[in-house]
Amino acid sequence: MSEPEESVVEVGPEQPAMAATSRKPVLRYMLETGDFSDITIFVGSSTKKTPFNLHRSVICANSEFFKAACKPGIFKEGADQEIILPEIDPATFKRVVAWQYEQGYQVPWSSGYYDLLMFQAADYLQIQPLRHEILNYLSNSCQLEFCYPQNDNSPVENFLPNFIKLCELCNKSDVEVLSSIAVQFVYHWEFAVADLMDDLDSGMYGSLFVAVIIGAHHRTPCCRECGARTPPMDQERE
Repeated sequence: MSEPEESVVEVGPEQPAMAATSRKPVLRYMLETGDFSDITIFVGSSTKKTPFNLHRSVICANSEFFKAACKPGIFKEGADQEIILPEIDPATFKRVVAWQYEQGYQVPWSSGYYDLLMFQAADYLQIQPLRHEILNYLSNSCQLEFCYPQNDNSPVENFLPNFIKLCELCNKSDVEVLSSIAVQFVYHWEFAVADLMDDLDSGMYGSLFVAVIIGAHHRTPCCRECGARTPPMDQERE
C-alpha cells in the first residue's frame, strides 16, 4: 500500500506569540491603583509628607538613587521599604513618578520654572534619561515661546534666572542641548553691557552658562546683507 501524501499547510507571515500589550496603560494602572506596591515614598516637608505607594521594579529601573536605596542590607530604607524625600516637593515628584511609569514628559510653560524643579529632582534621584528629556523638551518649548510669545511680555527676562540655575546643575556633556536652548533666546535678550559686567564680577553667571551663551551667539542667524547677526527689529526699521 502506498503511503499517503503528506499534506502541505500554508503558513502566513509569522505572528507574535501573543497580542502586543501596551506597556503604558499597565504602568498607569499600577500607579493609579497602587496594587502590589512594595515601597512607600514620603515626599515633602516634615510637617506635611505625602505618601506615594510605588513599585521598586519600576522606580529602580532608571534611578541610581532608588536602586541603591532599595537594596536590602545596605541602607535602612531598603529594609524598611520606606524612603523619605524632604528635598522634593510632592507636585514635582508626582510628575517624576508619572514619567517613570508612563515614559512621557510634559509640563505647562512656566518660563522654565517647572522644568528647573523637574531637573533638580531628576538630578538628585540620578535619573539620567529624564534629565536629557527635560532639556530637549525645554529646547523645543523655547523655540515656540521666544519666537511666538503669547502672554509673557518679557519671556527672556523671566526665563533667564531659571536657565542660569539649570546650567549650575549641568556638566560639559549637556553643553550641546543647552546651546540649543540658548540659541532660542540669546538674540531676544536685551541687556546693558555695564550691568552684564557687574553681574559677571558678582559671580551671578557660572562658567558653563557663559560658555553656552558664547556658543549660542555664534549659532544665531545671519543678516542677508553682510553675514553678521541680524539687527533688532527697531534698528532694522530705522
